[in-house]
Amino acid sequence: MKKFVALARVSSREQEREGFSLAVQEDALRAYAKKVGGEIVRLFRIAETASKFEERKTFRELVAFALGACIGDIQRFSQPKKLVKYAGLDPAFDDSGEATWRGGIGGHGHKPLRALLMESAQSILRSPNHPLARWAKKLLARKGAYNLVVAATARRLLVQVWYLMMGRAEPVEHIDPKLRVKLGKIVAKVSAPALKDLGKDRLGFRQDMEQSLRHGRVYSLDPRRAFVPSVSPSAKTAAVPVPRPSHESHP
Repeated sequence: MKKFVALARVSSREQEREGFSLAVQEDALRAYAKKVGGEIVRLFRIAETASKFEERKTFRELVAFALGACIGDIQRFSQPKKLVKYAGLDPAFDDSGEATWRGGIGGHGHKPLRALLMESAQSILRSPNHPLARWAKKLLARKGAYNLVVAATARRLLVQVWYLMMGRAEPVEHIDPKLRVKLGKIVAKVSAPALKDLGKDRLGFRQDMEQSLRHGRVYSLDPRRAFVPSVSPSAKTAAVPVPRPSHESHP
């Protein structure tokens, strides 16, 4: 059975009034999955009231889940080049007969994973300030072949994913002024209800972000685990069981 990761998104109230609400989209996605003999294992939602920060967070979780589902157990790949080959992003090579040929990717490997990475690479190339985009644009100036640069960027991105999933990504030791400004902009975009759900004010949320950057953070990607909706802190407090009184006798 095919398994799908789906996204339902409403960007405006006009879209909802025109009959494209989240509920309608979710029903259409489930109907399509059933039609092609599959099922939706994770459905992500973005309402029209979501802030830019919440949208980016949802997209980040979607991509992370899809990567985890496509790659599976990262321990299967002892080296980054083995994961690159699994995705079909290694350069094609042919030495049959008397001639030897090297060229672009050969179209083999895990197609959904390769498509996800190629789309991510094109998105990075459109970014003006991303470090990987600057590297890719320099390569494009030298090679002049857009598709080749997209494949090379996707390959480099996948190597970074391997290091992250293997737990070998290094934490940030020093938060420079540019990073502080970026963190400030991110914190400013967080809505008051979201902060309330986290039980933090903006200063505390920013301090937690800086602490996480300095000391790293562990992400567990397990696509086989059933999705359980998050519970608000107030609900967690209400759900705490009351301990039963002990029947032991005390002197």
